[in-house]
Amino acid sequence: MGRGRPVVIDGRPLPTDRIYADFAGYPYVKERPSTLGVYLSRGCPFRCAFCMEGAKGSRWRPYSIEESLRVVRSALALRPRILTFQDACFGYDAQWRQEFLRGLIALGTDVPLWAEARADRLTSEDMELLQRLELYLQLGVETMSSVMAGIMRKAPNGERYVGTVDATLRELNRRRLLTKVFLIFNHPGETPSTAETTATYFERFVAEQAESSVIVNAQPYVFFPGSDIAQRLAYYEERYGTRVAHPRWWIEPGDQHALAEVVRPSHELADGRGYVERIHALTPTMIAKMPAAAKLLLYRHLTNL
Repeated sequence: MGRGRPVVIDGRPLPTDRIYADFAGYPYVKERPSTLGVYLSRGCPFRCAFCMEGAKGSRWRPYSIEESLRVVRSALALRPRILTFQDACFGYDAQWRQEFLRGLIALGTDVPLWAEARADRLTSEDMELLQRLELYLQLGVETMSSVMAGIMRKAPNGERYVGTVDATLRELNRRRLLTKVFLIFNHPGETPSTAETTATYFERFVAEQAESSVIVNAQPYVFFPGSDIAQRLAYYEERYGTRVAHPRWWIEPGDQHALAEVVRPSHELADGRGYVERIHALTPTMIAKMPAAAKLLLYRHLTNL
């Protein structure tokens, strides 16, 4: 914009009837990269309160199955050690998702794959297909408290969401599918009761399994501009007693990520970040209980071998 002030340009989304990625012609991607990421869709129809993805548009817009598989083939031609699907909401539509997975299986690749999906949308048919791939599944579960599921806007019905996630995690573990669950503590509205519900659920889940291919990671809530919380911060302050110490952390000096985490979630809880450490303390037990095949796949992802 030269010397003028930046201007927000509200353009039209790129059409999905043609592919814009040219991996071979991109000068910064060499053959045999450690990790290569591709996008097969745009948009996320969910409006989770903590996430800024909704600011980019809520309509899910995938490439066709044929075009999606062409993207994958062109990426695999560079022989990456790991191929990741970076979609904000991978395979939102069940028919698209399952047709794509069948096409991916037909390609016969032995490259380890990575994708992030919704735990409450996976079906048994999905899992049967996933078992035929070397895929490291990432699930943004966030909470196992029905109250927090509602506050986070994970689903219209918090009880149903938590019940569906529980059933999904148990079936994924029964099928020995390598899965990483992500949790958020200290979210606006979090109380000692809701945080305890989530922490206790996973402590019990890990203890109950003789073997476990499901591993759990937790992180503290981060205040993002563009999210529902940022847009309605006054509501969260009045309703729950939330206090965001650095609502414009991106223009403050210092460790900006750390500044974005300084939040009092509610009147009842001054700082719920200690629950993150309770989840991290489960890691040695989860790794020790991991089946050999899942452990090998995890090792390949961690080492890019």
